[in-house]
Amino acid sequence: MSTVPNPSPSRGRAHIVLIPGFAGFDALGQIEYYAGTTDSYQRWRNAGGSPDRDVVLHYFDNLPTAGVQTRAERLRGYLAKRIARGEIQDGDTIALVGHSTGGLDIRRMLSAPAPDPLPLDGGGATDRSKATVVNVHQSEILDRVSRVVFVSVPQFGTNIADWVRGHTLLRRSVIEGLYRGVQGAVIPPLEKAISGLLADLGKLAKRPDLIKAAQDALSETIASRVDPWQRANAQEAASQLRLWLRHAADDFAAIDDLASFTKPPLNSRSPAHYSDDERQAECFQWRHNGIRTMSIATIGRRAFTFDPGKPAEPFDFLKESTWPTNEQASDADQMDISYLCAYRACAGGWFEVPPSLATVCRDIATLNTSLFDLTKLGPHGPKPGEGLAVWDNDGIVNTASMLWPNREDTLLVAADHLDIVGHYVARKTVPSPDASGRHYASYDGLKSHTSFTQDEFDHVWNGIFDFCVR
Repeated sequence: MSTVPNPSPSRGRAHIVLIPGFAGFDALGQIEYYAGTTDSYQRWRNAGGSPDRDVVLHYFDNLPTAGVQTRAERLRGYLAKRIARGEIQDGDTIALVGHSTGGLDIRRMLSAPAPDPLPLDGGGATDRSKATVVNVHQSEILDRVSRVVFVSVPQFGTNIADWVRGHTLLRRSVIEGLYRGVQGAVIPPLEKAISGLLADLGKLAKRPDLIKAAQDALSETIASRVDPWQRANAQEAASQLRLWLRHAADDFAAIDDLASFTKPPLNSRSPAHYSDDERQAECFQWRHNGIRTMSIATIGRRAFTFDPGKPAEPFDFLKESTWPTNEQASDADQMDISYLCAYRACAGGWFEVPPSLATVCRDIATLNTSLFDLTKLGPHGPKPGEGLAVWDNDGIVNTASMLWPNREDTLLVAADHLDIVGHYVARKTVPSPDASGRHYASYDGLKSHTSFTQDEFDHVWNGIFDFCVR
């Protein structure tokens, strides 16, 4: 998917490619990963963004839970096809914007050895002279990439990945339960499965929008069987959802690639586990190719009153003292159970502040706080003059893991992991439900009580768009 203004033949265009994180999709049915970003882009354009250059906004979809190497190769193939087909031409530039795992996909795509040339449209042929084979060289991609934006990226991994790795049976049962619900196109069993997973903990917090999203996803697959257009869309939505869940059931290697850098899986080639020398080589390559980087680190409202100077104890189902019902912050009742559980799982574990970032983490005021609203974090901090705790996170990723490679230039934003990509509020469709059967166009996926707003969302994305086209 791409959004293209009127082309200008006089100078190269700037292509901004939005790359999704762990969930992988651009749009799943009618639900968008980067919700509201196109609207924000249009407002940026109307307000005078890039007045002397044409900008093209692309949305790339990937496999949801596949390993970073697989996802990186798909990204490489996507860009190669755009070049081979003339959508990205000589003189054009590419800006890659990756959220969460998407940032690791970008790093791997830029740094990993690649088949050179990359064969397209008949690439299985051994006879390269055949007219059906189109080749694109890796250098043709690297020469065009001028900007990389990392948004909430686990550059050194995240505790929640280690937690999920330690609960394989639970993860499989959830995915299989979701798949059965989709196969039967029945909402109550799906809601029951999700509610059952949360058990009595859900009584202690706000109702999660996860339930709304699941209901909408199924409603979309059973829309009107009378209208041919609605019936076709429902069948497509059902097929997309089943395929998405099958991919998640078949390949969950990304969770290993997201594990904390302190105890990586054996033989890992995930950028989250690169050595200091490999990271220096990456930065050297980026400079050599004229690639500039921008990092955005998100920090959610602290859900618990852990000691900021010590690691939090890991969340253990068998140890009640570690449950998210304990050590709650005074405003935890304003958060939903999805955020409380995810924050708790992310808070405790093996992740440590990397030595190269220790100085930066001692005081959040050393970071770029131009987008940071201190009041959003409430009474529990951290505040300027105080450091990031090793357990500070945005509900999914440890905040300290997001500071590389830009360190003190990293933009700090008070938001949770889904706020930053547009899922900070439940927006009802008009009418509700719409023709697809969906009641909501976006969700507050993690009710973190940070009160992230439309103005803040636009402010963040205006900065991203400005950086991408400079």
